Amino acid sequence: MSINASGMELEREAENEVQPMIETNNVAHERESVTMIEGSSEAPKIKKHQGPTNKTNIHACTLEARTPIILNCYRQPIGPTRKDVEDLSLFLGTIARTTEFAPLNYVDWPSVPIYDQIWEYVLEKFMIAPEGRRWVLETVNLSWHGYKSKLKKMYLEAVEKGSNLDVLHELVLEDELKDLISYWNTSPAKEQSEKNKRNQEKLDDMHTMGPRSYASLRHKL
Repeated sequence: MSINASGMELEREAENEVQPMIETNNVAHERESVTMIEGSSEAPKIKKHQGPTNKTNIHACTLEARTPIILNCYRQPIGPTRKDVEDLSLFLGTIARTTEFAPLNYVDWPSVPIYDQIWEYVLEKFMIAPEGRRWVLETVNLSWHGYKSKLKKMYLEAVEKGSNLDVLHELVLEDELKDLISYWNTSPAKEQSEKNKRNQEKLDDMHTMGPRSYASLRHKL
């Protein structure tokens, strides 16, 4: 169900029994920040931000050029090389930002109706055993939630500063953005957001290895 059709249902908590690798690159066209050196008369320096990873080389990959992926006993990717695993993770992050695969105006991931299409597309670019399907979909799931979180932060910052939403309009389809804003402003969504913030503050051991997973580190050790 979409946000409109679901009666503004609350987002479900992401599953955490698997440790997928999260897309960590900044959202495209992120607002540039200006920093001034205290006591300096020089012109403000523009701090450049890295854009999103597009992985166009992988999207253009043919069936014959696919990279084989090795899974560990927990059905998580660990090889053949660390770069191959990281490329897979970043590639899945691009899928989470693609509206054809993962529309943003769905309240929760189980409502997204095209799991099979996502898996089939990943198999066109990587050689992965069927046992890896769950990890792939859960990684796209967490990247999808993370992307929505970044968009919401950008929206709230724009509202706080009284600026326009031009950047968001460049990233999100108009209909999807309207649905997202409508949902973010509902009481249930705000209550869920506060609950998620409190839960986040309780975390002691954060994942700080970027696109590298615990599975890769465990395999190396």
